[in-house]
Amino acid sequence: MPDAPSASAVYRKPEKVEAIIRAASRAVAKKGYAQVSLRDVAEGAGVPKSLLHYYFKDKNQLMEALLRFLNRKYIKIIDRVARLPVSTSEKLERGFEEFQKFTSREPKWMLMILDLLVQAVHRPESKKEAYSLYEEVSGIIARVLEKEKGAEGTRGEIDEAVMSSLIVATMIGLGVLFILDKQATDFSLANAYFQRMLEQFLGLGN
Repeated sequence: MPDAPSASAVYRKPEKVEAIIRAASRAVAKKGYAQVSLRDVAEGAGVPKSLLHYYFKDKNQLMEALLRFLNRKYIKIIDRVARLPVSTSEKLERGFEEFQKFTSREPKWMLMILDLLVQAVHRPESKKEAYSLYEEVSGIIARVLEKEKGAEGTRGEIDEAVMSSLIVATMIGLGVLFILDKQATDFSLANAYFQRMLEQFLGLGN
């Protein structure tokens, strides 16, 4: 006779995991990571606090899962744009447009990402998780640039990894500025300028 499933196996349901992570997202957006307790998350998810430990051993592990959840939302957008059957120049334009729309539509997304990244710096495992997600985003961009390498009119000496890091850093910087003050600059124009700079440097459209 097979062994009966453990309590943890019974309780580890995908829908519960998602409910807990979404509750953590709402709590962090409202109060910030440092002020959020597991009780806050449990109440938001509608589950007993004791049940959380069947899914996540502690608050840090839960927040790592939240960081993955938040990044996946934007990674899907980046990946979709990267797969479009259009030129690299058009992909850059669409990518900046999508980032601007996403940040405008969900401003707390960037705020939560920054909050969790600051926390991750002080924990080796969380830091590793955060960096792996950065690598995924920059890797998608690097692959788009790689396809242009050696094409007529483009600069073959460009290091795609470094260039993709520059693009990610600029997007994050604009996102932070947007959080601080939506009127700080013309974000549409800033995106257009940066895209034009990239195209000139990469030799696109010449």
